[in-house]
Amino acid sequence: MSEDTLDGVMRRIEGADPSSPVAVFTVRSELKLNVVPANTYVTQQLIERDDPTLVGVFDGSMPQEPIRVQLHRSLLQFRRKTH
Repeated sequence: MSEDTLDGVMRRIEGADPSSPVAVFTVRSELKLNVVPANTYVTQQLIERDDPTLVGVFDGSMPQEPIRVQLHRSLLQFRRKTH
């Protein structure tokens, strides 16, 4: 598990190879997200079970701005739920 800010998560995504993507999950924070390797057994189980905290699976070959928007929206949704 690696909790980080939006900018930190984006750096991890930008550096992720398509053969080794990262999965991003919301956490109990309006400022951070959890970014982990998507190819691990545990992460694959969470993805297959459609874990409600899963934001998505991303890598550096994907368009980055739509990912940033999606992650930012996830943080805003968490903020709305907790305030």
